[in-house]
Amino acid sequence: MSISAAPYREFLRQKEAEFFSLIDQGVISPWLFPHDFLVLIIPILVLMIPNKGRAWVVVVSRTAFGLVCSLTIRNLLYTRCLTGGGTVIGFYYAFAVPWNSLFLLFKDVQNECSRLERRSNGILYWQGYPDSICHRLSWLLDMFGSLRGAGWNWRIPGLPPLPKIRSKDEQTSTDGKELAQEAPSSTLLRSSIVRTARYYLVMDILKVLTMVDPYFWGLIDAAPLYPLDKIYQFSPALLRLFRAVVTVVWIRTSMAFIASTVPLIISLAVTVCPGLVKWSRIPLDAPWLYPPLFDSFWNFKPVFDYGLDGWWGRRWHQAYRYAFSETARHVVLNLEKTDMARFLRHSVAFLLSGLVHFCAVHSHFVAPDSVHFGALVFFMLQPLGMLVQRKLRGILFSEGSTFWRAFNIISTYAWLYLVIGPFCDELAAAGTWLYDEACPISIIRGLGLIEGEGWFVGTRRYVRLRTGEKWWQAAIQIL
Repeated sequence: MSISAAPYREFLRQKEAEFFSLIDQGVISPWLFPHDFLVLIIPILVLMIPNKGRAWVVVVSRTAFGLVCSLTIRNLLYTRCLTGGGTVIGFYYAFAVPWNSLFLLFKDVQNECSRLERRSNGILYWQGYPDSICHRLSWLLDMFGSLRGAGWNWRIPGLPPLPKIRSKDEQTSTDGKELAQEAPSSTLLRSSIVRTARYYLVMDILKVLTMVDPYFWGLIDAAPLYPLDKIYQFSPALLRLFRAVVTVVWIRTSMAFIASTVPLIISLAVTVCPGLVKWSRIPLDAPWLYPPLFDSFWNFKPVFDYGLDGWWGRRWHQAYRYAFSETARHVVLNLEKTDMARFLRHSVAFLLSGLVHFCAVHSHFVAPDSVHFGALVFFMLQPLGMLVQRKLRGILFSEGSTFWRAFNIISTYAWLYLVIGPFCDELAAAGTWLYDEACPISIIRGLGLIEGEGWFVGTRRYVRLRTGEKWWQAAIQIL
């Protein structure tokens, strides 16, 4: 019996037609650039104003944050797209709130933030808030786009160490694996190509798996198609585990792939046009500026050593760590370093993460019949799991023993399996894995494993031009 993609293709055509019909009827709003990106534009314009102790600048910053929140609510309620089933909209706008709160409310950007830049003679130095407008704009754009702060003085823990800074004795703590401080652009290009190609192949395999399981189309209660139906017939519990693993690997691989394309594009540009290195203040060819989003998939040492804390703090990606943990640090103030203080800060950070993911899974263009809280509950339970795990292993085992380490990894994965199911269901129901073709050239399908599919599977349109009666209504719609 051959594996057919026909049911998937037919279902996809129906859902895409439904999306465009809702847009035409005005039931949902299209996602437009630049109109719907004011949550990024407004904060940068405000931070372009030098503070210099002027009280009205603080008022403007707080007003801008209120405006960002109102725009976020509007877009979360009405704006929709097909990318990620719309989850990208929910995530982007919900994340904009804590991210902007850091730079508009909590941090003194002009006095606290510095970026590593390189002079024409190759010397690295810490650049604070720039004086010139053009330099200031590029500095702020980089700050808002540097989620982990790899080249900033607020970089998160766990990143590879920075090179020695000759001009200023300022370093940040790190416990990550060391990367080469200086390397030819061709070396960075080669490593980026290998990493990106590996993720591309994994996504190709994952896409084929999701094409033959209606669960990943959003039909949560549907049985899988051939050949995955064999798993269902053997054990429904095993199928649940399989779907959870595929979901987690999908998240990991897609995020790692997107992150790997940044050094790939930049290293390719630097290799083709070496003059870019001298033209830019950023050390574009520095490997330490592009730390991998994930460590090796087979590195379970953080979980063996630290349990659930190690999973979330070292094994899983840290892309949004600064936004959530730094906001939590400003919210939970003046507490000593106790288990309760750690629990409260973890609770605030995971609450923020849960709210962001909650908004993401409720941003599909077809509104769910009811509000679901699986994503929110999953993240809110993690601090409790960490606290209970620490207390139990402290009572039952001596630190660092074989039993301690075995307890860490067994209890961590048992806990995650126990609580992740509703979150996975909500991601699937939102169409997260349905609409996007990550691999327009498919190796797996090119080998003839899927009936009716070939090497060139193509991809849908991701943007289109929209015009209106007035010139300001013209925009680029992100599909």
